[in-house]
Amino acid sequence: MIAGIEFSTGLPVPTLGWQMLKTYSHHDGVTREIPWEMKVSGLRARLGGARLRLGDHPYAKELASLGLPKRALLSQSAANVEMTFGDGHPI
Repeated sequence: MIAGIEFSTGLPVPTLGWQMLKTYSHHDGVTREIPWEMKVSGLRARLGGARLRLGDHPYAKELASLGLPKRALLSQSAANVEMTFGDGHPI
């Protein structure tokens, strides 16, 4: 196991409908803009509220070398997240 996380119950947070977003990639000297959409439902937030446990996997040891686990300042969870990615276009 790399990591495990436990959440406590938080307060419901209002969400918007579909959000139109853009991300970028750069490969073989070409920068591309990639449109994508995201919709979140069942969003909950809490102060603290999450506990991270590290396992014995080499990646977990790397995370531990960065100072984890630490107590979360704020955590969020979502019951459902939908994403749709468009084609990348060179810019």
